[in-house]
Amino acid sequence: METADLCRLLFILILLALATTKISLNLVNLRHVRKNLRSIPEEFRNKVDEEDMVRILNYSSAGTKVENVQFAVFNGLLILLIFGGGLNLLITKAGHFSNYLLSGLTFFALTGAIFWLISIPFEIFTTFHIEKVFGFNKQTFSSWLKDLFKSLLITVIIGGILGSLILTLIEKSGTYWWLYSWALLLIFGIVLTSLYPILIAPLFNKFTPLDNDDLLNRIKTIGKKSGIEVEGIFKMDAGRRSSHTNAYFTGLGKSKRIVLFDTLLESMDNEEIASVTAHEAGHWKRKHLLKSMFVSALYSFAWFFAAGKLIDSNFFYEIFSVSRKIPAAGLFLMGIIWEPVNFFINPFLLAYSRRNEREADNAVMELTSETKPFREALVKLTKENLANLNPHPAYVIFNYSHPPVTERIRRLRTIEARKNN
Repeated sequence: METADLCRLLFILILLALATTKISLNLVNLRHVRKNLRSIPEEFRNKVDEEDMVRILNYSSAGTKVENVQFAVFNGLLILLIFGGGLNLLITKAGHFSNYLLSGLTFFALTGAIFWLISIPFEIFTTFHIEKVFGFNKQTFSSWLKDLFKSLLITVIIGGILGSLILTLIEKSGTYWWLYSWALLLIFGIVLTSLYPILIAPLFNKFTPLDNDDLLNRIKTIGKKSGIEVEGIFKMDAGRRSSHTNAYFTGLGKSKRIVLFDTLLESMDNEEIASVTAHEAGHWKRKHLLKSMFVSALYSFAWFFAAGKLIDSNFFYEIFSVSRKIPAAGLFLMGIIWEPVNFFINPFLLAYSRRNEREADNAVMELTSETKPFREALVKLTKENLANLNPHPAYVIFNYSHPPVTERIRRLRTIEARKNN
């Protein structure tokens, strides 16, 4: 067996092993939830009953099944596309355009369209069956279609601009194209983060200034304590799509703003909402956004560095049976082989994210002098969103960006008890 054939076989085995591991983690977590169906954590007693626990289990089970099937389909399609000749066919189709840039963008469009089309049935089933059955979905099919095509248009525009710039850098800037592309991506990310609240988000939702004076004063006080200057505090009409609740800070510089879901405003009192805002303010106070951007920059640097070494290599294309070496296909393949790397790096990134969430939880005590309202808010958020109360520890390591809610509530209670003693 030739070296390329051996590498090809090894990669397929790695892909299958990762798929099996991810699906197995989902099933282990689901079995753990089922096993602990009657184990209601102390923090949720008298607030969550066995009927709620059954709903949580059923919601988790439905989502897990769809996720597993989708993951299996995507990986199967990927193997067929790469090793069944599909990739060469797409390269040939894109090659009908003699222009280097147009050919590369066409390749990206074709591969993107395939996976986009495959994902739509899963999204429809999730939105109009699972989310509807459990009382979350409020969307009509026509409004869902509008959102779908708005998202597609934005993706095409942004992806087209970024793809064009990177392909141009590959063609024009020589050996260090990857370094320039990495710098470009960082700048692009900062610009998008700044523009998202004022240009993109309003295309999907209506944002109106918060008109609750008591809540406004509470939030402004928290903002002053944390040293945050925001351009505005807004209510978002999330309820016309879903009954899920949330709140978030968004934007950079003058576009910085606080956004509260209307569903959150309807389900919590002012003290609880202010405490949720204090948690989000804690992220800004601890500079988590800047730190996360730095971590992302290091991560993307590693990706582009590896891409710079591989996409000019004939052996790299030979492994994937690609007959024609083009940069667009090289970038696509780079994204594929990075999946195993990402699988092992992601737990460290998630652990860092959970650490940040704990620090933001700590800030609630600093900014509001108590944690009870935030603990009550977490209970409501968990119950209303049917979040898992008993996740498996291994599943948490590979999937949770936040600590399990029971752990968070216990920590908050301990923090307040220590301060009061």
